[in-house]
Amino acid sequence: MLESVGKTAQALAQRQWSSAELFATSLAVILINFTVSLVCPTSHILEDEIAFYDTIWRTVSGQRLGLDYHNPLGFAPFQVAALLWKAIGPYEHILKLTNTLLVIPVAWLGCRAVRRYTALPPIFALLAAIVIAFELSAPNSFGFGIDPTKVGTTGFYNRISIACLVVLFLHAFAGVNGTKALSWPALAREIAAGAMLLLFAFLFKISALAIGIFILFAAILAYRNKVQGLLVAAGASVLASLLIWLVTLAFGIGLGNLAAEYALAGKAKGVPGVVAIVQALFKDPLDALNIILVVFGLYILVRYDRRNWMLLSGVFVVCVGSTFLLNISNEYETIWLYPPAFAIMAAVALRGHGRQPEEEGKVRAMPWSSGIALVPLTGFLVILANGIFGTGIALASGLSVVSGLRDEYVVTGDRGIRFHTFCQDEGCDYGRTINEGVALLRKNGLEHEKIATLTHSNPFPVLMLAPPHRGTQVWWNFGFNVPKDAVLTWKDVLGDATVVMVPLTGDYPHVREKLLSTVQARLDSDFELVFADSEWKIYRQRKGN
Repeated sequence: MLESVGKTAQALAQRQWSSAELFATSLAVILINFTVSLVCPTSHILEDEIAFYDTIWRTVSGQRLGLDYHNPLGFAPFQVAALLWKAIGPYEHILKLTNTLLVIPVAWLGCRAVRRYTALPPIFALLAAIVIAFELSAPNSFGFGIDPTKVGTTGFYNRISIACLVVLFLHAFAGVNGTKALSWPALAREIAAGAMLLLFAFLFKISALAIGIFILFAAILAYRNKVQGLLVAAGASVLASLLIWLVTLAFGIGLGNLAAEYALAGKAKGVPGVVAIVQALFKDPLDALNIILVVFGLYILVRYDRRNWMLLSGVFVVCVGSTFLLNISNEYETIWLYPPAFAIMAAVALRGHGRQPEEEGKVRAMPWSSGIALVPLTGFLVILANGIFGTGIALASGLSVVSGLRDEYVVTGDRGIRFHTFCQDEGCDYGRTINEGVALLRKNGLEHEKIATLTHSNPFPVLMLAPPHRGTQVWWNFGFNVPKDAVLTWKDVLGDATVVMVPLTGDYPHVREKLLSTVQARLDSDFELVFADSEWKIYRQRKGN
């Protein structure tokens, strides 16, 4: 029996997987994760999820990014979700559906990229495809990071954009080290694949484009033919820029407006110092493990083949440079910095050179006994465990509701999107407060007004399908999308709102106080207080103003 199992496992480990088979496996993982996410209430930062759907509703209502509202995130998920909304209505899982559809092409490109690592046993291609699929679709927000027991949509743009960059890294560095010359069709394929990955990374997060271009140009060091490496990097960058222009043109978004959105967010975060970057790298145990794998992988390169010093330089430059860029564009998501691309690249970069000679143009697989395979295997298993853990937490949360073991709390305006969350020990304060705000707006006949809310995000328009107000940030996070010392005017906060909701409780008192101090004079002069209790103040614009 054991002998039979052993032979089966050995056959599976040595089986050659086609791109189609790898893609089918990746697609199955993505669809399973999507299905699990449908039954899992949000338990992590519902405010972010509300901001995402507020962005979609603004787009459905005809508002334009950079003109009618401000949001420095990648625009594609919200634009595509708006198209789906118009086709099928306000489906509460429309953002999850959108992300699932958008990541499928990335999964396909990922499967093609991992097949290029012919110096590893074939099972690694399957493992890599599964890892990338989990990175693209796992429903858990932060996995082993911030709070592994919490699940939500928040941070999806970071996880997916970094997964795109992982695939780009694998594509750029794999398979070119031993290539002396590429045919023109092969060169065109390299450029097209690089451009598509740059495009998708950008569409999920604007800042990811800079990191992606940085990867492509660093990968020039991996090419035996440096001219071809330069052609690929430059060609992919130019083609990606053209594709981005066409996509923004199709969605009616100005590139200048996009640049202004990211410039404001970049100013808000500033440039971190060296100490801050080092602290960010080691704030999570998984980050530290990734770094250890990188260092060990680089050691293997030096130990087994000193002639790969140019490739080693490329890997090192990408490690250091992209870490710096990522810490400018993110607060703490270093856990998503190319897992597990560095370890994979370092372990297989020999590509059959040095002690593994090429015979008739073919590369002999690295032997397991060499120990080299253990480096990417460790990275695979750790990141895969992270993804499986996230899916498991989401599934357990959903089943706890379906089975009646745990009660969910529904935030609703009975017309638009419904948000599902859990009652925590504090008694669903946030969700209950929103539902009470909805009831108060209806009681005072204000549900069809342009409503602004002086807190992190504005839940009421998308809950009630009320007309969204224009000219403001979709969400307020000082030091992230708006500078902490930003000097705001009442117009920046209220736009053309006719009703202003002021929450007196909640988790963002500093945001509320800063926004309220900015608009208080305007509220006193042009608005009237129509309701006040211990949780809400409601102001309505006076007639004639």
